[in-house]
Amino acid sequence: MKKKARRLGSHKPVTSSEMLVQCCVLCRRCEDDPALFGDKFTLREDNISVHYFCLLTSCGVYQRGNDSEGVLGFLVDDIKREVRRSAQLTCCACRKKGACVGCNVKSCRKTVHFPCGRNSGFVSQFAQNFPSYCPNHSPSQSASVSSNPSPPQSCSVCLDAIDGDLSYGVLKCPSCRAGWFHRDCVQRQAHSAGLFFFRCALCNNKGEYQREMLRMGIYIPERDASWELEANAYADLLEVYVHCDARACVCTSGRAHSAKTGWFTVIRCLLCGSRGTHRKCSGLKVDAADWTCPECAKSTDRKASRRSTIFLRDLLFLATGSPTPPASRRLPPSISSGLTADTTRRRRTKRGPSRASSRRASSRRTPSSCPSSRPTTVVVGHHAHLLPGNVAPSQFLNN
Repeated sequence: MKKKARRLGSHKPVTSSEMLVQCCVLCRRCEDDPALFGDKFTLREDNISVHYFCLLTSCGVYQRGNDSEGVLGFLVDDIKREVRRSAQLTCCACRKKGACVGCNVKSCRKTVHFPCGRNSGFVSQFAQNFPSYCPNHSPSQSASVSSNPSPPQSCSVCLDAIDGDLSYGVLKCPSCRAGWFHRDCVQRQAHSAGLFFFRCALCNNKGEYQREMLRMGIYIPERDASWELEANAYADLLEVYVHCDARACVCTSGRAHSAKTGWFTVIRCLLCGSRGTHRKCSGLKVDAADWTCPECAKSTDRKASRRSTIFLRDLLFLATGSPTPPASRRLPPSISSGLTADTTRRRRTKRGPSRASSRRASSRRTPSSCPSSRPTTVVVGHHAHLLPGNVAPSQFLNN
């Protein structure tokens, strides 16, 4: 009967604050490290505490129940039967009774406790029938022959030093061949990232990397990443800056108060968004929606930063033939008249000007006095402005 790695969601392990810490009935250890030994489950009625990885790798216990029965399908009677069976086997690492993990090669008689196997080089594969292999029969990796024979000197996850040769404790990425890792670092990364986010830290390979790590005995939980499961993990991203940073705040309710409308609504800086002010505190109009903080105004010219979004909308209005924008959003008269003259000139050009007028116009034009007929793009701060051909950039900035 095959075992299956069930999703850990419906069963929550009992923490040490709820009851006394008990030793695992299979490995006889009290460590509670979910990344290395799996979640630790405790059944109060049956007085049984067991590691999840010990159940998956044991040779004589199988999941014969539903997820709600026993420990994720491992029945209590089957667990007790496996305890009695392993009590007769001696661990080849610690020389104590209770070894429940054996080498999958039929001719090999080595048995260990699961934690002892991790320390002595046993590889347990968490797939299919969950086989385990002793150091003599376990899968291994080989360093590829490349132009650069020197291997990496540090782990790509923890950045600590690693041994120069591949071994049980040092694994490598099969894709980029430049990522070398500690086994425990890869296991903890897989426990945190889960099946959907577990990938190489260097080349970002996922499929080939996961298959190789499963072959080398890394358990990858079939769940979402741990940071995705935290409650309100991204709540801070939904917050906006609401605070008056004016030198003298005249709001009686304080700097953190922001009304929905009126003088004491906090508006944020157009450019950085990390500063705010009440309209009344900065001398703005009651319906003002644009404001630039002093820090951003120093890094740009004050006129352009104050009108950075207004001009772009006005140019789009006039270029597309939309209705005239409100008075508070209109262009200065000099630029507006220039746009009208440019439109009239284009209409006349379609009829075809006379040769004499063309010669007179070309003789009067100079690069410094007459702007180019092509549209000009002016970048002010973080905003780009498209100007018509008859409006010079200097004229735009001066207004």
